[in-house]
Amino acid sequence: RGADDGRVAIAVSPAIADSLAKDIAALDNPTETDVRAALAGQGVALSHSDNVFYLTDSAADDILGDPGPPNVRQLTEADAGVTASFKAAAPEENWAVFGAFDEHARLVGIGSMSPWDDEFPIADVDVRTTGSARGRRQAKTLVRAMFRHALTEGYEPQYRCPPDDAASMKLAASLDLQLFGSWETVKIRR
Repeated sequence: RGADDGRVAIAVSPAIADSLAKDIAALDNPTETDVRAALAGQGVALSHSDNVFYLTDSAADDILGDPGPPNVRQLTEADAGVTASFKAAAPEENWAVFGAFDEHARLVGIGSMSPWDDEFPIADVDVRTTGSARGRRQAKTLVRAMFRHALTEGYEPQYRCPPDDAASMKLAASLDLQLFGSWETVKIRR
């Protein structure tokens, strides 16, 4: 769903598209509810919704002009011992993984990025913090560092979060991110 116009678009396989066309062809002006019902009739279940955010030009300029705090850095293989508690948040296929450390050099937050496409270079960002780090701007500094890295590498950073995740929505607002729209991914029932 687009943030500006509220339009809904779907992308499905050719086989599902052919089936959907048959299901909704008889409808004069199918609504979102009609399309959802047709998808369900084809065994297509939609997963949770995410809001998708991108940087404004002014936010990108601000991030690129800021060297960032010394307690946030890109992690390397040498950090494997300190990342064990965050192992699930930074799977091996991620392109870049960053960590935030507290005043005792303990890892209190981890963020990872995955590139989506070579033709349209988008870097999808994920961030996790420990309970003790929440409310201390660790997630914000992590995301800024990852965005800076993505931008300098020629990628457009993307941030996604569920619309009902108040902390993540607050993080997006604190970063001056622009809502692009919301999306639901598809799960095919087998």
